[in-house]
Amino acid sequence: MTKLERLLACDGLFIGGHRGFSSDYPENTLLAVQEACKLGVDLIEVDVYLSKDNVPVIAHDEHLERCSTGKGLVGDYTLKELKQLDFGIHRGAAFEGLHLPTLEQFLDMMRGYPEVLLNIDFKVYSRTLDTVERVMPIMKETGMDDRAIYNCIDCEIVRHIATKYGKKTVSAPHDFPWRVNYVPGPNGSFQYMWGICIPIDMLDKAHVDLYRENGIAIVCTPADTPEQVDLAMSLNVTLPMPDDPREYLKRRGA
Repeated sequence: MTKLERLLACDGLFIGGHRGFSSDYPENTLLAVQEACKLGVDLIEVDVYLSKDNVPVIAHDEHLERCSTGKGLVGDYTLKELKQLDFGIHRGAAFEGLHLPTLEQFLDMMRGYPEVLLNIDFKVYSRTLDTVERVMPIMKETGMDDRAIYNCIDCEIVRHIATKYGKKTVSAPHDFPWRVNYVPGPNGSFQYMWGICIPIDMLDKAHVDLYRENGIAIVCTPADTPEQVDLAMSLNVTLPMPDDPREYLKRRGA
């Protein structure tokens, strides 16, 4: 059984790195990814958008202001223009000069960590479907699809990925106000989901029981503090995705 197969079977505790080791390094940069891999995480979660010239790039926000020296939307810039922006300086001078990676640069790095799985998060924006259609062939062509799970909170994208590509996804709680059509049953979107990513402030036994009764794995984020780790582990979360994985790794190794 491969590591991905064990994850999909919920066979044990799998520890993710949310946007890499994002508590200590600029999120979604190759540095944050590398440092998370060096810690020993089982999975790296990153977020993907399309540049103006249709190149999949790794960034969490559609808007550039929070994490870079740019202004406006990721999709308003070509890849060449995005590469001129600094994606590290917002976390301090020590990180000045870091750039956002393309999806393919991220995948190239991950070849050096063959035991680490990938979680590709499709953000909801005007070009989400286009992004899926660009990313999925790259994942297959690079041979990385066999190490990946996929994530989206849009139930139509969840359905599309399942029906076109045969991949069940991680999604978000049905009681998010804008996702009320996440429902169980043969015609509901639960059938297209492998897992549900529950924010730590919504994680409780009632939610966990609801999804597990429908055969859906429990993922949570960010869950970094000892108290949050206690909660996640007491509920047997399959895939916690903290910004700082060290507490989980320490407990698993104890």
